[in-house]
Amino acid sequence: MKVGKAIACVLAFSMLAIPVASVETAGMPSQIVIAVEGGFGITVTIRNESGGPLPFTEWSVEMKGLIFSGGSASGTFESLSNETTIRLLPVGIGPGTLTIRLGNESSFTALFFVVGPFVFLA
Repeated sequence: MKVGKAIACVLAFSMLAIPVASVETAGMPSQIVIAVEGGFGITVTIRNESGGPLPFTEWSVEMKGLIFSGGSASGTFESLSNETTIRLLPVGIGPGTLTIRLGNESSFTALFFVVGPFVFLA
């Protein structure tokens, strides 16, 4: 019965609302908005508010810290996409830094704390 209670606690914990960081950063084009959500894993949403062409085509997301697996991803934007969502499911423990790079010049950094697959944004 103790295992069932532990699983219920973990499931309830994973459904808690974790703070969202929605930013418009220096060095980023003004039409780009990045939203970062923690919880069970981490979700990064990159949105092109203008709907026009982006000045870059590549993106990368990297978690630095004591991350054992699942802490990075990279790719390219689809040609006419206004929004790209990136989902990471890291496994780690302790504090760290999330770095989001758009093209070669633009980047955004956020602090987090991870316990297993649960990510808390600072």
